[in-house]
Amino acid sequence: MCISTERARAAVSSSDSAGFAVHPRSSFVRRGSTAVLRCTAGPGFTITGWLRDGKPLRPSGHSAAGSGGSGHVSVSGGVLTVKSFARRHHESAATDEGSYQCVASGPQGAVVSRPARLLTAGIRHRHSMSYVRDVSPRLIC
Repeated sequence: MCISTERARAAVSSSDSAGFAVHPRSSFVRRGSTAVLRCTAGPGFTITGWLRDGKPLRPSGHSAAGSGGSGHVSVSGGVLTVKSFARRHHESAATDEGSYQCVASGPQGAVVSRPARLLTAGIRHRHSMSYVRDVSPRLIC
């Protein structure tokens, strides 16, 4: 289910942990692997969507602002799955890293979970060393 940006802002301003039995948890994700976030609604609440960096995620995996995702993000109730997690997508500034929140609706309106951050795990740059054969290193002290 999609939610409007206005409804998401209203949900953010009325955040209440009572709407959730389980909040999503932050984690480091290895590049290329699958990231899974889970949340469970509390009594009287139903999971209605997810936010990424404060913007609603569409079912296709693209955020409402068009930043991020190429259909590799799926949402099924309280489970959000990001396949082939990437710090940067080819030929684009889009990234899967960010703050994710679960949205639930209940009798008093919509509430959002605590934010869960997904970050890329591992070394970002590789360094290599080379040497010249038959040449001893020279140390200057």
